Amino acid sequence: MTEGSKSENGKKKLSTRSIAMIIMVVILVVAVIAVAVALIVVSEFNVSRKEEGGFVYSLSHGQATILEYTGEDVNVVIPDELGGRPVVAVAEKAFYKNGQISSITIESDADNFTIGAQAFSDMDSLVSVVLPDGLKTIPSRAFSGCDSLTEVTMGNGVESIEEYAFSECPTLANIYISTTSGGKGSGDSDYNTSYNMTMPSSLKTIGNFAFYRSITASSATTRKILFNAALTTIGQSAFDGCNRIAFIDYADADTAVSLTEIGNNAFYGCTSLRFVKNTTGGASGVFFLTKALDDRVLESIGDGAFDGCNYSSTASSNRAVLNIYEDTESIGDYAFRNVKSIKTVNFYASNPDLGEGAFYGASNLTTVNYYEENGTNEDGSTKYTVSNTTSLSPELTSIPSLLFYGSGLNGFKLGSTVTSIGDGALSALTVSKDSKGEELTTIKINNENFAIYKLAPYYTKETTSSGYYTESNDHYLLMSADMTVIYSYIGAFSDNATSVYNESVNQSRAGQFRFLQNLDINITSIRAYAFAETDFSYIWLPEKLTSFGANMFNGKILKGDDMLYITFEGKTADYYNTLLSGDNLSTEFLSGIEADGENVVIRLSGSQSSDVLDSFNSYFTLTGRYTTINI
Repeated sequence: MTEGSKSENGKKKLSTRSIAMIIMVVILVVAVIAVAVALIVVSEFNVSRKEEGGFVYSLSHGQATILEYTGEDVNVVIPDELGGRPVVAVAEKAFYKNGQISSITIESDADNFTIGAQAFSDMDSLVSVVLPDGLKTIPSRAFSGCDSLTEVTMGNGVESIEEYAFSECPTLANIYISTTSGGKGSGDSDYNTSYNMTMPSSLKTIGNFAFYRSITASSATTRKILFNAALTTIGQSAFDGCNRIAFIDYADADTAVSLTEIGNNAFYGCTSLRFVKNTTGGASGVFFLTKALDDRVLESIGDGAFDGCNYSSTASSNRAVLNIYEDTESIGDYAFRNVKSIKTVNFYASNPDLGEGAFYGASNLTTVNYYEENGTNEDGSTKYTVSNTTSLSPELTSIPSLLFYGSGLNGFKLGSTVTSIGDGALSALTVSKDSKGEELTTIKINNENFAIYKLAPYYTKETTSSGYYTESNDHYLLMSADMTVIYSYIGAFSDNATSVYNESVNQSRAGQFRFLQNLDINITSIRAYAFAETDFSYIWLPEKLTSFGANMFNGKILKGDDMLYITFEGKTADYYNTLLSGDNLSTEFLSGIEADGENVVIRLSGSQSSDVLDSFNSYFTLTGRYTTINI
């Protein structure tokens, strides 16, 4: 290679290195600029913590979220802006367990303001809160455990109150809708006399346990809640234990509502809840449950939904009538247990799934009707005619256990399609008669599988101070058609009555239920709950009886010297050994009795051995509350 060639090649190499170096410098400069820009962006839009006026906050996309409050103000106002940026959120647990703040007002104008879970929970001193109109969801446990919280103002835009949001806020008494969102606010005294807890017009869901064990303080007495038509779901235990709620209404009877589901235990233990509309201060609403049923939108009423809503001072003329159409698919177990404010249940060509004990203890429920479709009215709506043969759907073949236990049924029609009656379904009923006082109307049998057996009359005192027994009373057994099975006793024989008519009868003869002895029918079995809620002290069970169900005397309360003597009239050890084997005598036979000592005495006829006595003494679940003896 010549010298000229070498020189030319050297120049080419130098030129290539220079270009490469220039490129590397350019890349490095671009990278530095990119990092600088990124740092600026991060600094501007994603700083982890900043602080202003006691508010610790973060920035994201030019918007501020409150993370914590370190200030010392008692009355806190969360401003619309921090650091010149709009405040759009309060983070999870931002004010959690702050014990000094008495009031919080959020001034944000953001359209979609958010609050994190537990943001204000367990704030012991918090009394009042004003939430922004842009808030759509009140999240899980947002205000849970705020012992002093009395009033909340929110916007009509709230669509969901989530689980436990206001749980265990005992003093909660007022919920206002802001005037800026179309509500009445806290200043309209006339309106707030009628309703002191108004739910937002956009509210669709009240979540599980949302107000659990809230609204319980004496300062929150006679709360009047107004629901709005958009509400679709009331979750499980949503108002469980809110015993100061007296009324829950929709605003008017004309606007169609949307409520499809009332969850399990939704209003459990709301002991002040009336099943009537609120008329306080000229209110013209309508009770929410009857409205949702009449609008034919309510699909399910959960287990225990109104269990224990036992307010009993509603005048009989004002008690609720529940109209159940085919749109209602289910009424859960014990849904209306011990509700005293229902007088009538009408089933309009409907056969909902009825839960066990759905109307247990509904003592003022006197009328249950089934209505059959019968053409159309002039306006095109379905015409209905009350059935003369059945009180429940003719499609129903089995009546659920304890369905109407302890209710006030009068004129209940047992239809021809029923083939089985669940334990206690028609137990603890009293005698109702026709206007002439001659015919039993408590239950009317239109069925070949069951029968009513009239017992010998009993006699009660003419006056409480007299020793005379002069007034004759009728009582009955609900039985199988072949007269072998006793389902329930219908009557009111008590310790103030006797089976013997005798003006000089001694008080010691009172309370002796001997009516099963020497019957002209071949009874062999007594079903569970048959003698529930009875008030006598002695009963004789003849030897022909070979099967006994559980909870036979359910509801009997024995205190102090109160006693219940149960005499089995079987004479042989084989009889008792047979009872104690298999399922012939339920171990739960005595269950449901409340006793504070050995207030129950089991008496065995025929001088049984100590082995038999010992077997009985260890057999029943009412341990320590009964003893077994020979007679």
